[in-house]
Amino acid sequence: MKIAPYTKGWNNGERDWSFVEDPRASIEAWEERESLSLPIGYRNFLLEYNGGRVYPRLFQHAVGSLVAGPYVDESAVTYVELIYPWSVVEGHWRGETYGEGVPPNHLVVAGTPGEIELLMSLESDSYAR
Repeated sequence: MKIAPYTKGWNNGERDWSFVEDPRASIEAWEERESLSLPIGYRNFLLEYNGGRVYPRLFQHAVGSLVAGPYVDESAVTYVELIYPWSVVEGHWRGETYGEGVPPNHLVVAGTPGEIELLMSLESDSYAR
């Protein structure tokens, strides 16, 4: 199976990364307001990579190699956004998407195209897991 970045017209309808603000002030304000600290590796990742916005976000993937059937599109482009930017993580923290559906002291940091959300614990007994 081959999965490769899809760069042909990858940013149609999107702006370049220059609009992404440095998340440092937002992260520091959140840490102070919530009296919590982000795990250092995650915090450094957010600061280093556009607040968690990764590139490329589009991949060419032949779905037929995974799924058999008459309606397989061999030229499918898969949109991948596994790691959420800090602005989305902070919105989840405020309950904007799931309300109280996220366990206390857990960040929704990533998701899959199949709507599976990945959480990071800020609890002392499971910190950063």
